[in-house]
Amino acid sequence: MGRTILVIIVIVLIAWAAMWALDIDVSGDAEMPRVDVEGGELPETEVDAADIDIEEERGTMTVPDVDVELQEEEFTYPEVDIEPPADDTATEDAPPRAP
Repeated sequence: MGRTILVIIVIVLIAWAAMWALDIDVSGDAEMPRVDVEGGELPETEVDAADIDIEEERGTMTVPDVDVELQEEEFTYPEVDIEPPADDTATEDAPPRAP
């Protein structure tokens, strides 16, 4: 459970850092293409889905009893320093950056 939470936190931090580290300037207007669609017919479908029943049962099983001995070790790890792009590159036509 703790490892899962740690992985989620790391993913969120990476996504936040990726959005913070980019400065994208867009000029001009965007427009979706015009598309005309005519005719067509969807096929008739019939779906038979499996019937799944989930129940709980109580039981016993043999599991190992593991003792873990913790010890402190010194190691080297990376230190990351990220500087965002300068804001002075923005053009007047560009929309404001997200905070």
